[in-house]
Amino acid sequence: MPMNRPRDALIAGGALLTAVAVAALVLWPDEEMGNDSASRDVPPPPPAQKVAQFPPPVALIHPAGRRNDDPVVAAFVGESPALCDGCLTERAVLDVVEAYLRHLDPAYLDGDIRALPLADIAPETPGNVDFQPPLPPGLVDAPEFNPMGMSIDTRRYPVETTWIVWVQEGWIRPRIIETQVLNGTLPEVALSWPPIKSEVFVAVDGRTGEIWPDGIFHGTTMGIQPPHPPHYESVLDATRARAAQWLRGGGSELGSS
Repeated sequence: MPMNRPRDALIAGGALLTAVAVAALVLWPDEEMGNDSASRDVPPPPPAQKVAQFPPPVALIHPAGRRNDDPVVAAFVGESPALCDGCLTERAVLDVVEAYLRHLDPAYLDGDIRALPLADIAPETPGNVDFQPPLPPGLVDAPEFNPMGMSIDTRRYPVETTWIVWVQEGWIRPRIIETQVLNGTLPEVALSWPPIKSEVFVAVDGRTGEIWPDGIFHGTTMGIQPPHPPHYESVLDATRARAAQWLRGGGSELGSS
């Protein structure tokens, strides 16, 4: 029987189109076909994680070892002058003291910390200075002299290169103020003053980085009071290492204690 070629070709072409349509139904994404049942079963992709952006840490390198146009140098030079050529700046001194306190007891870093050159308060004749520090401004009838503070013996330090760093250790207890009122060293209105910071001092030689925590540990006939903690040598090692990062030539000049 002879084949009807046009009719047979039409049938074959229809079969081919049907096969393609079936394949499309199988392979075409459900959402494109208007069927969202599969998309409800698949959880949406998690949101992109946000990464906190922090500035890079500033390298603690003495400015003398870097170019004058280096931005790291610009960040520290000019904040406060050093007391001598090659000496630690105020910013470096504060950083060294903060390293000391962080390893000694981080609680010291909860309060204020500030520095000033010893030469600014030292008398012409070396000896004790009743600097204290002074009472805060604005207190009613406050005397110029702070009877609750500390004195500094300038004979213990090289005056021209030493910084005195005051560190807040807490707040003066009301009982101490009451005692001073009873002794007549403070006026009665002092009982109504706002809280007053209790501060101790640490001395730092800006030339060598040597640190004297005489306001925290006191030399007495019974030895250092309060006694140094068991980890005190590691405190000093960490402090010397920090100072050595600021001083040109390493830390061999920082002393042994």
